[in-house]
Amino acid sequence: MRMLRHRLLPALVVVAVGVPLAASGAQPAEPSPDRVVAQLRAGAPGQWSPLHAASDGSLAIALADGSTALVSVGGDHDATVFDQRLAADGSLGPRAEVTSLDDVEDCRVVDAATAVSNLAVAVECAVKTGVEEPPTRLLQLVWRGDDGWVWKVRPEGEIGSVDYSPQGQYALFTSNSGYGRPHHLTSYHPDLGWRDLARPELPLNTGEDMIAAINDTGSLLTVRSGGYEEEPGSWYGGLLRIDGYNASTEEWTTKHTRRRPSGGFTARAVDVAGGRFVATVSQNRSTGELYGRDSRVLVLSGKPSHPRSWTSRWTYGVAAGRAAITDSGVGVVAWQAAGKPDPTDLPLGASPVSQLRSWVATWAPSRGRPTAERLAGSTTEGNVSWYDRSLDLSVDGDGRGVVAHVRHERDATDWAVTARSFTVGPRGRMRGAIEQTWRLPADPTLDVVASRGNTSITLGSLVGPEHPAPDVQYAVRAPDATPRR
Repeated sequence: MRMLRHRLLPALVVVAVGVPLAASGAQPAEPSPDRVVAQLRAGAPGQWSPLHAASDGSLAIALADGSTALVSVGGDHDATVFDQRLAADGSLGPRAEVTSLDDVEDCRVVDAATAVSNLAVAVECAVKTGVEEPPTRLLQLVWRGDDGWVWKVRPEGEIGSVDYSPQGQYALFTSNSGYGRPHHLTSYHPDLGWRDLARPELPLNTGEDMIAAINDTGSLLTVRSGGYEEEPGSWYGGLLRIDGYNASTEEWTTKHTRRRPSGGFTARAVDVAGGRFVATVSQNRSTGELYGRDSRVLVLSGKPSHPRSWTSRWTYGVAAGRAAITDSGVGVVAWQAAGKPDPTDLPLGASPVSQLRSWVATWAPSRGRPTAERLAGSTTEGNVSWYDRSLDLSVDGDGRGVVAHVRHERDATDWAVTARSFTVGPRGRMRGAIEQTWRLPADPTLDVVASRGNTSITLGSLVGPEHPAPDVQYAVRAPDATPRR
């Protein structure tokens, strides 16, 4: 059982005073199940609960045992990580401190993954340097029911992706250091502990980033992407490369490579299961136009050494991309594509704004191409979409999933988030789709998590172009009966 999310935010930093280049810790205790601080209203089977308020940038993460983890930051300078658990019956346990860091501020929970009720969380904080853009460090935390919390500090790096292997054996954190420094792939296994692999940047590949997924043997699949826009409408140095790491032989193998000298690639999400994978990638081309059709979504699926590929039509931009794969090998992807910018009635110096349309697609191993569906409504391009927070997708290994997107028509005064819960069969068919819509203040952000036990959604907002507000709301959807396979 598995969930994968990829959540992009402007990177901040984490520093622990008096620690070496890498630091780790452990806290064997979890919130006591014998204490209840509140009784919240739970949803009926197959229904969402009411929205519950939370603070300190909490992220609600549905777990396979039916509970929900609420991971947040707070304390002095927002430098302490907390854990709180909501039981399936609505019993809310006490908030417990996980760890606190010195000489940092403005910590944020930025990414998470879960499998078999195990949990991996990435937290980024800002070091107190007094400079406008401080360097970046990363706190990587793993929770297992038998062992409690363990954590490790990455001295420098922005989160690329967080993953948990399908049966919950390994957690994986991918970080991008920038400035020509290596990427890092940091894994955790309860018996083997922490392991770090460094991958140098590829030569002559400007702006390269890496994301990765891990299987239950500890083997890795990485997707590296790069390219840069020298001036509007002119892209250069595009490279997309898929590499595999065999944990048994400790060897790397290049599986697939694509180059686009007058274009670029941005790897959005990747997931693996049973020797197969699925990935979403944004692809760009040079058009010579200020606002041209220069972007499309590339979906890769199947065996890493011989992937099948599919592309959407060229659009005016790609704002988000998600990917997940079921135990039966069905890939599920979602993305947002921008329509033609509207230059009318703009203030002096403002850029034209597009309407973003959301899509979801499934790709079964037995089918030659994915089956795509456009989700109802659209949303106005803005801060939330620029920072990859207006669409999210999560699918568990058994096919239970949820896709959510922000809806806002041009010049409308109200905003909404619509979440569609579904089950994906082995042939890629979506069954039992149920939608829930919440009306919200301007520019809502969203994060969803699907597991065998339940489904969660966290709804927040931005107080500035790069800063999420501390107050959020979350809801939990109780599962239906076991889906047919």
